[in-house]
Amino acid sequence: MAGPRAMLNLVVSPYHLSTREPVAAIALTLCDRAVTALPEPAEGRTRADVRAAVDRAPRLLRLLESWRWSGPLWRAGVVGSGEPHDRPFDGVAAAGRDVWTDAAFARLAAHVNPPARTAAGEGAAPGGEADRWLDALCADMLRGGPDPRLSTAVVAALDRYAAAHGCVAVRGPTDSLAQRAEARLTTRVFAVAVPVMSRAAGGRIVDLRAALRGPLDALRAAMAAAFESGSAPDADALGAAARRYTDAFEGWFAAASRDDENDQRTMREFVSITGVRLPADAALLSARAAMRGVSRAAGRGGEGVPTRATPADPARTLCALLIRPMNVRPLE
Repeated sequence: MAGPRAMLNLVVSPYHLSTREPVAAIALTLCDRAVTALPEPAEGRTRADVRAAVDRAPRLLRLLESWRWSGPLWRAGVVGSGEPHDRPFDGVAAAGRDVWTDAAFARLAAHVNPPARTAAGEGAAPGGEADRWLDALCADMLRGGPDPRLSTAVVAALDRYAAAHGCVAVRGPTDSLAQRAEARLTTRVFAVAVPVMSRAAGGRIVDLRAALRGPLDALRAAMAAAFESGSAPDADALGAAARRYTDAFEGWFAAASRDDENDQRTMREFVSITGVRLPADAALLSARAAMRGVSRAAGRGGEGVPTRATPADPARTLCALLIRPMNVRPLE
């Protein structure tokens, strides 16, 4: 009797949710379950706590409103904020300390307003510095990450959670200096191309997941097995799963209404999905390299870009999906 299939649990950036980048809709379609870093006030996680914090950190409400499109996915249990006593957001403060004390990031102080050093969830009292930190973090998520110290702290915390819980991190298509540096740290595991709804509200994604449960389960299992395999992945099995899902998606999308539950036009496109392994601290390594590159370009000197092969220790290795849009349908 076959055992339970491998699960494809993803860790998704809150930046992708707030800016509604296509990678968020794609990841929430492909995953078994997903986790993100949900910003929370220092006093707690209850509705009353959040309502009180909104008055002091108004951007928290704007951030939560920007996630409204994904509401059905939260209610369906597809996406959540982590384990009751271990959530990605809990790790942002520790990752932030690593970033804010790094010399490469310190050079940004003259150009970017420094965030508060006290983070919610570390015993800080509500109000004051903790609220300013929360408000600055929400503003950064709404704007897509103009402060690299904040965005790097969030990504690093997500990666640490993913590595600790056996989840797979998700990377989007933005071609930043840090992502180019990170690409040098990756080892490719597999690559596949599939069609997706790149622009749809959560209710339509819930419908798609239910209608194509079988093909999606097979595709998830094939990708998860590729990550778990100690040898080369079974390309035939992954390819067959991708073709089965593609055929099912094309039939479903052709018959489905073109508008989602918010009367917004849904979008269909092909994406390439590349599974990679990289160091668990790749976010900090690559961001540090990018900052040093900026320093050298500005004539301020700086050390060389660190490079490092993916470590052999599985505990120090992170699995990730790189999701990139394709301009044309791939050849069969």
